[in-house]
Amino acid sequence: MTFSKSSSLNSSFPRNWTATATSSWLIISPASGTISREQETISVQVDPSGLSAGTYSSTLDIKITGRYSVIRTATIPVTFVVSTGGTTTTPSLLLNPTSLSFSGTAGGTNPAAQLISIANTDGGTLTWTASDNAAWLTLSPASGSGNGTIIATVNTAGLVAGTLNATITVAAPGATTKSVPVTLTVTQATSTSGFSVSPSTLAYTGTVGDPNLPGSVSVTNTGTTALTVTWAASINWLVAIQPGITQTIQPGQSGTFTLTSSTAELGVGTYSGTATLSATGATTVTVPVTFTVTAAPVPPAIGASPTSLSFTAQQGGGNPTAQTVSLSNTGGGTLSWSAGANITWLAVSPTSGSGNGAVTVSVTTGILPAGSYTGNITLSATGALSTTVPVTFTVTATSTINLSPSSLSYAATQGAANPANQNISLTNSGGTLNWTVSDSASWLSVSPASGSSTLTSAVNTTGLAAGTYNAVLTVTASGATNSPRSIPVSLTISAAVAGTAGLSWDGNGETDLSGYKVYKGTSSGAYGAPVATLPKTTTSYTVTGLQTDTTYFFAVTAYDNAGNESPPSSEVSKSIY
Repeated sequence: MTFSKSSSLNSSFPRNWTATATSSWLIISPASGTISREQETISVQVDPSGLSAGTYSSTLDIKITGRYSVIRTATIPVTFVVSTGGTTTTPSLLLNPTSLSFSGTAGGTNPAAQLISIANTDGGTLTWTASDNAAWLTLSPASGSGNGTIIATVNTAGLVAGTLNATITVAAPGATTKSVPVTLTVTQATSTSGFSVSPSTLAYTGTVGDPNLPGSVSVTNTGTTALTVTWAASINWLVAIQPGITQTIQPGQSGTFTLTSSTAELGVGTYSGTATLSATGATTVTVPVTFTVTAAPVPPAIGASPTSLSFTAQQGGGNPTAQTVSLSNTGGGTLSWSAGANITWLAVSPTSGSGNGAVTVSVTTGILPAGSYTGNITLSATGALSTTVPVTFTVTATSTINLSPSSLSYAATQGAANPANQNISLTNSGGTLNWTVSDSASWLSVSPASGSSTLTSAVNTTGLAAGTYNAVLTVTASGATNSPRSIPVSLTISAAVAGTAGLSWDGNGETDLSGYKVYKGTSSGAYGAPVATLPKTTTSYTVTGLQTDTTYFFAVTAYDNAGNESPPSSEVSKSIY
């Protein structure tokens, strides 16, 4: 069981309590203490040792003492039912006491709570529920299992003098329902004039520019004569609007002052003041009032990136790649947005979302003729201004690729210099084309790889034996009706008419060796590009195509897997006659 501090006990002096049981089978712990917190708890147990079957009654007496005298006493009845072990499986309800009586004063404090003990005097399991039929009566707990206790509490607020009756009903499956009659006697207050106010403080919260906020204060006449209560407050943002600043309240009755507060002309901050309620012959009551005004919430705002889009496609060709517009909330609150297009060739996905996000914007070329088209993507959000993203779609005329010459032919001598580069002219019959070029042979190269109207083709005969070689240059342009276009390339290498030089060297023992490069020059130490690039397993090479009446100088280098190249080897030379 528990008991709490009463407002009448609040003092700077300590309060001590003792608890005494009037029967030996009733055990309490602790038996005494000091009220040091809002609620104290006493453990109540029973000892059936030596007791025969039957019903036993006792009391628990509690005494609270102050500095000099006893402040309060309470007697709690206790019932202990000792059964023979249960002769049936049906429970039976026993309530103690069988009636309750409360008394209080109109407008005064509530009377002390009272207890009802519940016991099972037969077999089976007792599962019970408790209810009452009066608004001024409260039961706790409202249900339980086995033996237990119900706390009955009375609230006299708003009740006038007189006698009130109610009934507590306790029911359990298999057991006969029991009722406990309750009587509450409310007497008139001893003072002739007085009133109470609820709530005792007022607190408002609003934002700058909010509409007026309602409020109210309830006044109850706790005296024996009618009171004319007056509301007074020198608070410019709080006004009593109904029934005005005065009203007459009969004994035991309540009245309400309806209020309104306004943020008009108030900035962000906390405002405070005091209202008073007064009546002739009664104590004036003050009501502290506070009003906290916060800044108005920042609405959401749509941020879009990029702020415009541009697409290009060829008439009758495929659709261009879709693009993305990112959305962000550049304001406050929550951004719940929607997106839509204003023309049929333009589409967005998704069409709605929440918070930061993105929409995919696509265009459909379809049967659109060549020309420039414009449309808009509109981004909207609840509470925010709409944003428009303009879209430009350029449809170009059908184009064809023209290449000149339509084929290339090269001739070279084995081991001699590479043949001269040749040019290819690229023209377009309509619109703008973006093109790329590729080749099909390692000895053939073309530049640039895209963009220019003139292509330069080059061949490299290094390492090639005498014979005829064929390859293809391929030009591809998106949107061109005749793309891709191919240019056949032939290379004829004649056998060398001069001498040769045989070279050999010791292998390099590095673990990351990748291969060797052979260099040739007509003056000591001056070499051009390597005449041969060989794998690491090769340690000899024959240089061909050497011209007569010429002295040649040779050197070899090693290179690793990362492409790093060693210094040249010792130089050797050979004269061709």
